Amino acid sequence: YITGNLLVSFFGGTIWLSKAYGLFGAKIGNMTFIEDTFIRVPFFVSLGNGVVIQSGARLETIRFLPNGNIETGKLLLETNTVIGCNSFVGLGSTIGSSSIINSLSIVPGKSNIPENTSIIGVEVFQNSEDIHDALESHITSSSSEFAEGPLSRHIFYLFITCLPGLFQPALLISGYASIYSLFSEDVYLALLIIVLVYPLVTALVIFISAMLVIPMRFWVKSGKKASPMLTQLYSKPFLQQWTYFKLYQACINSLRGTIVSRCVGKLFGSRVNLSSHFTMEPEEADLTQMGKNVFTANNVKLRNTSFYPGGRVKFGRVELGNLSFVLDRLVVEADNKIESNVMVDSLTRVPSNMETTSGSLLLGNPSLKMPIRSQHD
Repeated sequence: YITGNLLVSFFGGTIWLSKAYGLFGAKIGNMTFIEDTFIRVPFFVSLGNGVVIQSGARLETIRFLPNGNIETGKLLLETNTVIGCNSFVGLGSTIGSSSIINSLSIVPGKSNIPENTSIIGVEVFQNSEDIHDALESHITSSSSEFAEGPLSRHIFYLFITCLPGLFQPALLISGYASIYSLFSEDVYLALLIIVLVYPLVTALVIFISAMLVIPMRFWVKSGKKASPMLTQLYSKPFLQQWTYFKLYQACINSLRGTIVSRCVGKLFGSRVNLSSHFTMEPEEADLTQMGKNVFTANNVKLRNTSFYPGGRVKFGRVELGNLSFVLDRLVVEADNKIESNVMVDSLTRVPSNMETTSGSLLLGNPSLKMPIRSQHD
C-alpha cells in the first residue's frame, strides 16, 4: 500500500520516488526518472545512472505460478536505459546500457538484452545513431547538465505540485457525508446528498482549485505557456515545464474523463471539442489539439514527452484530426499529427513524426499504415 499508492501518487516523476525505492532496498543510480511505476519487491531491482521508466511500464520481480509456488528474480537496468510507456520487462532480465524498450514492447523473462539496442514490440534492432546525433546538435552535453541539480530546487517544485492536493479534504468531507447519509433514516435526504450535493460540491471544488492553479502555472513558467523543446532531464527548464504539466493533471485527476474535466481543461486552454467522446485527458492542454467528433477509447496515452538515453527529453505536440477513431491501450508519442478520418487500432504505438494519410488505418507495433476500404469497394 505504501509503495503502490502513497509513494507513486505523491512522488511519481520526481527524484524522490527513486530515493524512496532506494529506502526499500532497490539499488538506484543517479539521474533516474520513474514516472508512475509501482515496483513490487524493490530489493530485486538495480537501476544504473540515467535510467528512465515511463508511465504504465511494468517491471516483473515476482511471479505466482499455477502450482502455488512463487518465483522471484532480479532485474538489472544498466546505465541510460529507457523503458517506454505500457511496456513489460520480464522476471530476471538484464537490459544493456543505452537501450530503449519502446512503448508497448515486451522483454520476456530471463532475457539478456545487449547494450545500444532498441526493442519495438518483440523485435530487436540495433539503435540508430541518427536520432542521438540530431539531439546532440540541439543540446550541449556539458557535465553540469547531467547533474540532478540542488535538492532545494526539487523540494521547491515538489511543494508546488502538491498544492492542489490541499483541496482534497473538501472532497473527502463531502464523500464521507454521502456515505453517512446512507445510514440515516431519511431515505430522501440520503438520495439528495448522493445524487445532487456530492457531485456539485466536487465540481465546485475542482473549478476553484483550477482557478487558483492557472496563475500558479504561469508563475512557474515566468508567464509563458508550455512549448516544444529539447532539454536535459532534471535541468531547470525541464522541472519548470514538468511542474507546469503536473499542475494541470492534478486538477483533472479527480474527475478524469467527465464533462467537468473537459470544461476545466478549457479553462487551461485545452483545444478539445466538448462533443467528442473519449475517456482520457491530454497530458498537457497547451500541446494537445483534438478536432471534432474524435473518439478515444480506454487507457489511451497521448504523450507530449519523449525520453532518450543520456537524459535527453523532448517535449512535443500531439494533434488528432476530425473524425479520428482511437482505440484501447495505444500510445501516441510526442511530435505527431494524426490526420482527419484516421483509425488507430488497439495496442498500437504511433512513433514520433509518423506520417499519416486521411482515410488510413494504423495498427501494430511496429505500426503499419493501411488504407481503409470504402463501402463501395
